Amino acid sequence: MAQTQISIDADMLARLDATSLANSVSREEALREAIDNYCEYDRWFRAKVEEGRKAYEEGRYVSNEEATRIAQERCAELRRMMSGGK
Repeated sequence: MAQTQISIDADMLARLDATSLANSVSREEALREAIDNYCEYDRWFRAKVEEGRKAYEEGRYVSNEEATRIAQERCAELRRMMSGGK
């Protein structure tokens, strides 16, 4: 396995140690998980951006006004649900 050296300031190292301790893992395991999560999120995000770009090119989008109207309707519905109404 290749080894890479990185510089971490004292505050970040303390946060890493606290996280490692709270999760009962080593620093190395915590770093590997963080890097894996970062890479997975970046892959997911880029795929979503590409999906949105393609949808736009295909004309599958709504105007800002329509998006605002839909969001307001959904918020109103959530408020009704939370207040016990139907």
